Amino acid sequence: MRAWFFHATGVGGRAMENLIREGSIQGVLDITTTEVADYIVGGVMACDNSRFDVIIEQKIPLVLSVGALDMVSLMRTTVDENRKFADFIANKLNSSSSKICVCLPEKGISALGAPGKPFYDPEATGTLLHELQRLIQTDDIRQVKVYPHHINDLEFASALVDAFLEVNEKKGSTHPQVAIPESIEHFHEDLGSVSNKSSFGAIVYAPNEFPDTKPVHN
Repeated sequence: MRAWFFHATGVGGRAMENLIREGSIQGVLDITTTEVADYIVGGVMACDNSRFDVIIEQKIPLVLSVGALDMVSLMRTTVDENRKFADFIANKLNSSSSKICVCLPEKGISALGAPGKPFYDPEATGTLLHELQRLIQTDDIRQVKVYPHHINDLEFASALVDAFLEVNEKKGSTHPQVAIPESIEHFHEDLGSVSNKSSFGAIVYAPNEFPDTKPVHN
């Protein structure tokens, strides 16, 4: 496995999408989507209005979550702002004709947004989750799943992997190349740990293609 880290800073998202545009990536787990919050509210780590477009245009499998949409420049986002985030994301995803699964963690979307932490706001986060469920047009290719986990829980990481395997099952690639922006601090025991604002990208091949490859631990 060869891996890249894309920081969720606006520049990182664009770098990932450039690789998708070039055909270097055939699947995406877009888990830290905080660049959308910065774009809508006016933060310093913003994407632009084209966020998600290339994923949809290339018709590659997508698993998406809402990592760190509760913050912009270390300020807590509001109920109204979260409603706008949901509207932006839903409008993009509703135009897709390829498989998509949106995975929503009920118990928090960042380390700072966990119960007892400074950004814990069940109303604001609940608005984001409820609006996404309401606005996204679900069908046999577009799903929304809700999980009783925090976004940094290993159980949620496992659910994300399962969701990607499901949306990618008919893709037909023996060694799909996958970009994985995420906010899970302990995404998987073989991947070490990442911060809330980091993104992880991976190109995955069959193990027998690289017999001397060993796992990398941070």
